[in-house]
Amino acid sequence: MKNTGIFCVCFLFLFCWQQVRAQLYLKYEVKVFLKDFQPVRGTLQMVNSEGLALEDVRGNYYIFRPEQIIRIKLCRKGLHFLDALGGGTGLGLTAGISVFFAEQNHDSFKDKLTGVAVLTAAGIAGGALTGGITELFKTKLILKVSGNREKFIQLYQKLRPYAKVNRS
Repeated sequence: MKNTGIFCVCFLFLFCWQQVRAQLYLKYEVKVFLKDFQPVRGTLQMVNSEGLALEDVRGNYYIFRPEQIIRIKLCRKGLHFLDALGGGTGLGLTAGISVFFAEQNHDSFKDKLTGVAVLTAAGIAGGALTGGITELFKTKLILKVSGNREKFIQLYQKLRPYAKVNRS
């Protein structure tokens, strides 16, 4: 009975680990910089020595050969710089407007407008700082291929854990 319980716990642990591992590709975004086209961003579907395949947010499926690829950037999905900047600006502007309309009879219109400007600027600075920090920490991996097949073959193994399908 005791061995059965240990077996069940081990089986459950391995099953859960496999499920977490299978969903890893959804947490990361790949941006592929190409020689002849604009960069393409999406989730990595498959990678092998022949190239890689990814799906963008619109559901388009792309396949790239090593000769086409200049650089591959792998990032965690999440807050982008402009999202943080916009959020900080909105928060600062909201705080400034609430100060502006607060009932303070002794403050002049110019003082209230200055308060709005200062709080909005503080929000912009805070949003920019937050966005910059998140951009720095969300980058997981950068592979420089430069259209070289041999270099891609050496580096593609690093992308395999983040692909939906792992085939050699």
